[in-house]
Amino acid sequence: MFKALISLSIAAAIPAVLISGCSDREAAKAAVKGALHKQAEMNAFAFEGGADLHLDGLAEGDSSTLSGQLFSFLKDSRLEWKGAASLNPIRWESDLKAASRSGSAELTVPLLFQDNKLFFHMPLLNPENEYFVTTLGLPPESPASAGNKSGPDSKPSAPPVPERLSRLSSDLSKLLQEGADEAWFETDGEVRLADGSDARSYTASVTRMSAGAWNKKLQEKLPRMLEVLKSNGLITETQAAQFRRSASSFKLSAPGKWTVVVDKEGFLRKLEMDFKFTGPKGNKSSASAQTFSFHQTFDAVNRVPEFRKPLPRQTKSVDEVLKRLVSGGEQ
Repeated sequence: MFKALISLSIAAAIPAVLISGCSDREAAKAAVKGALHKQAEMNAFAFEGGADLHLDGLAEGDSSTLSGQLFSFLKDSRLEWKGAASLNPIRWESDLKAASRSGSAELTVPLLFQDNKLFFHMPLLNPENEYFVTTLGLPPESPASAGNKSGPDSKPSAPPVPERLSRLSSDLSKLLQEGADEAWFETDGEVRLADGSDARSYTASVTRMSAGAWNKKLQEKLPRMLEVLKSNGLITETQAAQFRRSASSFKLSAPGKWTVVVDKEGFLRKLEMDFKFTGPKGNKSSASAQTFSFHQTFDAVNRVPEFRKPLPRQTKSVDEVLKRLVSGGEQ
């Protein structure tokens, strides 16, 4: 009789545990979704991040174009960045450090966006205190942009680089959130942020059990991901077509994770991605494992940013160089 009661108690408890677990996972995904959408309310913030790319199995970029040379350098490199941003008015500054994994090349590039102009210093090309400068279009929806239209057939200017980078991060994260199953999410618990406040961490993991489902979702979302990359000028239509043809070669493998940290006000404060996958053969004799690690933190959300870089006085136009970089040399 006693054993029967124990068995009955366990049987009754199992559905409750499953329901509770399901509810927790649904809440975790809902919190992540809310934080990603709340990014639109982040008008000012400090940021810091980095990426570790090991994508040497991918095909080399076209060495005759700047975008191809940049892709060939970045696909097997370590990146770090730190800065501050304000979206009203738009101002953005950071220092970008890039180093090849082999250690054969290293680059530190100061960047500043202000008054609708992008300034950046290339150590190998600019003398000390000189910056390249280019004028970028205002966002299509901004009043200033609307006032610059000369007629009904005028095309809106392209959004400035900081807005495009912010939108790229947001769009890719939203695609991940759309494709991720609730069953993959877990609430990690409370964490302490750099400013001393509390936040909650959520993780969607790639495990041996879930890798197949992740890959199915990846194949479904890959065309939209490529469109996001193409619309933000990171790949050309030719490159997008090459990726589409080899889409079935991309497969995630365990372990992997996507972690989002959300503060008490619902703002995204930290984003981490750590994925391992196999890609096309590229220049290798066989498909090889690739890794992609990324992290970004947001602090001082909606506070007055602490900008430190003065507006450069010595500048040199680089419009033609940037045109080649965005178009990939295609006319």
